[in-house]
Amino acid sequence: NKGQCGAISGAILGLGYFAGRKEGGQDYELLYALVGELHEEFVKRYGTADCFELTGCDFNSAEDMKRFSEEKIAAKCVDFTAFAAECGVKLLKREKLIK
Repeated sequence: NKGQCGAISGAILGLGYFAGRKEGGQDYELLYALVGELHEEFVKRYGTADCFELTGCDFNSAEDMKRFSEEKIAAKCVDFTAFAAECGVKLLKREKLIK
């Protein structure tokens, strides 16, 4: 495990903005549930949420960074990002946190 996919991290930030606590002491159970659903949907679709497993690249490696660019692996990341964002929006709409 090399780390979570950045698309999921970004979607979690969006969920946190709309479903997270606005003040200390407020409930955060809904946010945790939404994050769990997002993660589950992502893994159901792609088989993992691990960046290395999704891309085959270790971003601590100059060689893998070069391969990521040369082989246009970022195209996969566009798909991951679109799916994570769409999933996050769907969850927020379901909870009536956005229109």
